[in-house]
Amino acid sequence: YHCLTGKWYNRLEEKVDVLRDGPVVKGRLLGGNLCSLLTMIGTPVEPQLSGAILFLEEVNEPLYCLDRLFTQLHLSGKLDSVAGIILGDFSGKEDSVFHEELRRKEFVWNRVCELTAHCGVPVWGGFPGGHCQKNITLPVGAQATMDSSRRSLSFSES
Repeated sequence: YHCLTGKWYNRLEEKVDVLRDGPVVKGRLLGGNLCSLLTMIGTPVEPQLSGAILFLEEVNEPLYCLDRLFTQLHLSGKLDSVAGIILGDFSGKEDSVFHEELRRKEFVWNRVCELTAHCGVPVWGGFPGGHCQKNITLPVGAQATMDSSRRSLSFSES
């Protein structure tokens, strides 16, 4: 509803964790489901992630699968040239137990920070997007500005 009326949710301060701070970055917002993104690599529809703000989410994948998926994304070189990374929902079936949810979140966040340490891009975790109940609609393909110090993600029409 809000994305259709122009009333965007812009209060991310309490929702997003800044896992790695960085400068204000600008780029096209690309990404989405991690498995779906990886199936496009090496095909004619492969997204060009250079300079992009990359949003990732995945649901109901075991930790060993998430590790494999993130490792494949890293080894493909796609993480080397992104401007920033935003991690959404990575919940699993077993996350009905609170400590399992925290364990999964900690694994995903640490793994992404480890794989991107060499390029030092800003990384956010816990963005309310993906398959979660509180799901902010994201305009994939739009020009975006990611400001870690203000925990602000804004979009421009150009």
